[in-house]
Amino acid sequence: MFLIAWELYGRSLNPIFLSYPVAIVSAAVELIRSGELVAALLKSLQGLAVGFQRGGSWSGVTLGLLMGRYPLAVLCAGPLPRGVVCNARGGP
Repeated sequence: MFLIAWELYGRSLNPIFLSYPVAIVSAAVELIRSGELVAALLKSLQGLAVGFQRGGSWSGVTLGLLMGRYPLAVLCAGPLPRGVVCNARGGP
């Protein structure tokens, strides 16, 4: 029912604001066939990998070493609620 309503309402609007399901599926099929979707996906994944490699590896290793050595680091850098409590109180 939702898809039918979306299809009917989407056809009455400018596609910039809301497209309808049939147009979305046909565009996806066209992008897959042309190889453009795969190329864009690989480019996005490349940027993600570079970001993790540059930013995540050094900060993650450093944070992991600190958390392994100092219990206070575990309290402050653990999940958000514990980190907020630690920072609000000025310590554990």
